[in-house]
Amino acid sequence: MFKKKIGKYLKRILGGHKNIGRLTIYGDNAMQFGVNYWTKKYGYICFRLPIYCNIAEYFLYGDKPRWVPLYFYISPNGTPSSSTFMIGKA
Repeated sequence: MFKKKIGKYLKRILGGHKNIGRLTIYGDNAMQFGVNYWTKKYGYICFRLPIYCNIAEYFLYGDKPRWVPLYFYISPNGTPSSSTFMIGKA
């Protein structure tokens, strides 16, 4: 019971995203702690933070937190398929 409450709280806090001007930080959702920053010159600069994913699911469903590979790319529209520079696999 207590574990479920912690999981729901973490899901509410870590899920979703936060915008700070041109910077968007995505939480523990499908974007898996990704960060996008928009610039006029380069377009979107996107990378993933080095944090384990599925933290809330550990408390809710018993799933183990997992490591997702890191990436860094620059793209005119924010998608990895149209990136002009990429390190890692998105």
